[in-house]
Amino acid sequence: MRQAIVIGVFLLSFLPAQAQRSWWASAGAEIAETQGLIGWAYGAGGGFAWDRVYAGGFITQTTDLLKAQEVGNDYAVSLQLGGLTAAYHRPAAGPVEVTAGLRLGLGRAVRRWKTPGILPDRDAIFAAVPFVGVEVVIAPPVRLSLCTGLRIFGGFDQIEPYDNGDLSALVNSLNIRVNFGRR
Repeated sequence: MRQAIVIGVFLLSFLPAQAQRSWWASAGAEIAETQGLIGWAYGAGGGFAWDRVYAGGFITQTTDLLKAQEVGNDYAVSLQLGGLTAAYHRPAAGPVEVTAGLRLGLGRAVRRWKTPGILPDRDAIFAAVPFVGVEVVIAPPVRLSLCTGLRIFGGFDQIEPYDNGDLSALVNSLNIRVNFGRR
């Protein structure tokens, strides 16, 4: 993960000088329904922005996405993800812009048992979230985006009886992004 970020920053530094480059930081939340349970996620991100494209990294932590009972032992599954994000945005009408992008992440699914003394189980996962949405320019450096996407998982197989399809879901997100520097 750290190597991918270093390579990305290195490649972005070679963008043409005439492109309007800046740094950005964001905070956001998302909501998704998995197996009848509404789960929230919160996270942060940052990276480069230039012209109509932005790219960078993100980290996300979810609330419980799955809950189950196994022979009297209740447990819940949550996710921790980090990775790369990129999107393109284009003016639509006034301060409203249309955006489309992709988030790719690696992380882990964590099963926490309700019974004291049982250690949590962890399963390595990867996720892809293609998304579309709208951005509203609040002020020149501040943007509010409302997006919807499809969260697709891979590698989730060690926490029985669930698999990748049980975590995949339609995801709705609300983010605030602030640009710093030239723009």
